[in-house]
Amino acid sequence: MKKFISKINFPKIKTYVLAHKVISVVVLLIIIFIGYKIISGLGNTSGEIKYVVGTVEKGNLLSSVSSTGTVSSSDQVDLKSKVSGDIISIVVKSGQEVKKGEVIARIDSTDAYNALRSSQISLEKLTQAADETDMIQAQNSLSDAINSDSQAYDNGLNDVASAFLVVPDVITGLDSMLGGLGGFLSSNNVLYFGDTARQYRDQAGTSFNLAKDKYNSLLSEYKTVSRTSASSSVVALVSHTYDMAKAVSQALKDTKGALDYIKNQNSNQTASQISAMDSASTNLSTWTDKINPRLASLLSDKSDLSQSSGNIADKQAVLAKLIRGADPLDIESAQLAVDIKYKTYSDYTIVAPFDGVIGRIPVKVGDSASNGTVMATIITKEQMADVSLNEVDAAKVKVGDKATLTFDAVEGLTLTGVVSDLDLVGTTNQGVVNYGAKIVFDTNDIRVRSGMSTSAEIITNVLTDVLYVSSSAVKTDDQGSYVLVFNPPLSNPMNTGTPSAVPPTSKSVEIGASNDTSTEIKSGLSEGDQVVTRTINPTTATTQAPSIFGATTGGARTGTGTGNVRVTGATGR
Repeated sequence: MKKFISKINFPKIKTYVLAHKVISVVVLLIIIFIGYKIISGLGNTSGEIKYVVGTVEKGNLLSSVSSTGTVSSSDQVDLKSKVSGDIISIVVKSGQEVKKGEVIARIDSTDAYNALRSSQISLEKLTQAADETDMIQAQNSLSDAINSDSQAYDNGLNDVASAFLVVPDVITGLDSMLGGLGGFLSSNNVLYFGDTARQYRDQAGTSFNLAKDKYNSLLSEYKTVSRTSASSSVVALVSHTYDMAKAVSQALKDTKGALDYIKNQNSNQTASQISAMDSASTNLSTWTDKINPRLASLLSDKSDLSQSSGNIADKQAVLAKLIRGADPLDIESAQLAVDIKYKTYSDYTIVAPFDGVIGRIPVKVGDSASNGTVMATIITKEQMADVSLNEVDAAKVKVGDKATLTFDAVEGLTLTGVVSDLDLVGTTNQGVVNYGAKIVFDTNDIRVRSGMSTSAEIITNVLTDVLYVSSSAVKTDDQGSYVLVFNPPLSNPMNTGTPSAVPPTSKSVEIGASNDTSTEIKSGLSEGDQVVTRTINPTTATTQAPSIFGATTGGARTGTGTGNVRVTGATGR
């Protein structure tokens, strides 16, 4: 091999490549592609689909961000306020030794405490068991609503029956008054009183015909509805009867209008005409006195029936909620609100993040602090690291987060620490914003010296006792998240890929937090369930030269049709 390599004229090759750049690039791409195909052809050649199988596990799920920096040469940290308000107490002095967690100063937290207490009360109300008195009141309210509903139906049917006792006489009387040859307001008789009187009479006749039609069409419906009929039938009958009674009332008004016009505009009536008018006026008043009370009752019935069914549904919902208790999502939301308010409230108390000595206190009681105001400077003998976070990671990190640190100069050494300070204002370098953070070591190590480079892993969230799977098992489509599972499960799965006589099926899941490797499963799976983390498709071999554009020289697409290029790889759903 050495002898062969020694015979290669590298300068000559270099000269040729520089003189034929395009051809050289194409040849290089072909060589790379052929090499890729040779390597990828070492995949699944069994002709069967294989599945890489994982299981649902239960345990702790950690989320973290990574950063790099150096061991700090500084031994002091500024303690900065995260909230705004008046400083009401400073409980330390310059030069005083303090322990981790000891109070340094307090900012007026009245509003924050009230907000916290309000959210706590809301949570307590949701989680309290239903009071026996509330249960009795809800049950009584439901019983009252049911009784009121039953009474509304009875009243409606009674008023319908009452209307049908009165309306026939009114319809017959108006028909006699407005129609035929003998009626006082018949077409023939009204001609004697002039055109205006005839117009009044025609309006009354139109209203009467409408009322009569409504009455005749409603008779068959009235005969089929009883107290044992469906509630919807009763409601419809009451509504239709009200409309009919309203039409009859309107016909009476229009008829009275025509009669009043004739009486007021004609002073030379005969004695018989005056007697007929008085008789007609008396009849109209009598009929109106009978119809209007029924009309008012039917209107009230319509309103009562409309409200009663909704009232029962409301009372049932109240009782069901008392029996069932608060919705779990409402409780979770209320708890989250309490946690947020508590975190805000705690920020009004400035505490020492580690053991040290107070170097200076640049503020005094009565001063107004704002977000970023330096409340005190603490000096420590503990080792620290200065690391840099990008803007995405900085939004996840907070003071107090735990961290692990490793060092290039000290192989195998891992130390733990806590984030003690985080810049509120970032620095921009070539368009990239970074935020500085200080990490105080939990223990010192004499091998770690100032200026050494370090890699930090800052834990931003810890979920305990949760179900999780490999993130590669979780797929997403327009219907949400899902995984592929085996049902029945494989008896002897191999995590390197195993065939299955029964293919996996998709199962919807609700996911939660995730890190670089795992995803929380809130619902849809159980511990120990088998999930597909990768699918390996079968591949075939080729004797044809592959094209750099993904097809064989015979024209078939790679991995499809009759092409013989061997391809392996993971596929999704």
